[in-house]
Amino acid sequence: MRRDARVILFGEALVDELPSARAHPGGAPFNVACHLRAFGVAPLLISRVGEDPEGEMLHRAALRRGLDTRGIQTDRDHLTGLAVVRAAEEGPRFEIPPARAWDFIRADEALRALRGEAPDLLYFGTLAQRGAVSRAALCRLLGLEIRSRFLDVNLRPPWFDVETVERSLASADVVKASEDELRIVADLLGLPDPDPEDGVTERVEALIRAYGIRNVVVTRGERGARLLTGSGDQTIVARPPLDDVVDTVGAGDAFSAVLLLGALRGWPDSVTLVRADEFARALCRIPGAIPQNDAIYRPFRAAWDLDELRVSA
Repeated sequence: MRRDARVILFGEALVDELPSARAHPGGAPFNVACHLRAFGVAPLLISRVGEDPEGEMLHRAALRRGLDTRGIQTDRDHLTGLAVVRAAEEGPRFEIPPARAWDFIRADEALRALRGEAPDLLYFGTLAQRGAVSRAALCRLLGLEIRSRFLDVNLRPPWFDVETVERSLASADVVKASEDELRIVADLLGLPDPDPEDGVTERVEALIRAYGIRNVVVTRGERGARLLTGSGDQTIVARPPLDDVVDTVGAGDAFSAVLLLGALRGWPDSVTLVRADEFARALCRIPGAIPQNDAIYRPFRAAWDLDELRVSA
C-alpha cells in the first residue's frame, strides 16, 4: 500500500476513567489514530463527542497530537462517551454507559469529512456498532470502494451480539482479536469444539473459510501473538512474561496501530507481528492508553526508519 494511503478510523472517542490515574482520552479508534499520527501517518478519525468539557478535552487532545479533526462531530443532545476501567485479575474490565455521543455518528457528516475520497484502509470495531445511528453510518462507509477493511474485535459486555459479529466478519479483510474474544466469537457462531492441542488454529481457519477473511491476528497478552492467512501461512511470536507492567489499558490498540502501520509500509507479516508486540509491551510500562509525550515513540521510529513527528505533551 502506498505511503500516502488514505486511512480512516471509525468509532468511539471517549474518556477513560482509570483506577489509579486522572481521566485520559480513549476509545480504540482514538487511541489507534494517535499512535499512527505519532508514527508519521495522517489518519482521519470519524467519531462524535458531546458539547461538554469532556468533548472539549478530546478535541484538544486530538489537536495536540496532530490529528485531523474534521471527522470528529459535535453532538448537542448526548454526552461524550465514558469508559470506567476497573482492575481485575484477568485484565481490565470496562463499564461503558449507553447512548453517548459516539453512538450517534452521522453518515452525512462522515462522508463530507471524506471530501468525496474513498479510503484505502478503513479501521472499525464491534463496539462502535452498538448504536443504530452509528451502525448505519458505518454501513455507508463500508459500502465505499475500499482496498482493505480492518476489524478490531473489541467485545465489551453487554454491547455485542451474534448479528454484529457476523456482519463485521463478513465486511472484513483483516481481523484482530484476543484469544478470549476468539473463543467468545466461536461460541456465538456455534463453531465446532476445537482440538485441545491447537484450538486457535482450528477456530481461525473456520472463520477464514466462512467469511473469506485474508488475515487473522490473534493476540495472546504477554505471551505474544500469531497471524494466520487465508493461504494457510502462519506466523507466531512467543514472548516471556513482563515483570514491570503498570497497566494493560490500550495495549491491544497499540498492537493494532502497528499492524496498520505494517500494512501501509509494506512490512513482511513476520516483521509487523514482532514490531506490534514490541510496541504493545512498551505501552504496558506506562499508565493509560495514550502516551503524554513522544518519548515512547522515539526508539521505535529510529529502529523502524519512520518519518519524524513530535507529539505535544
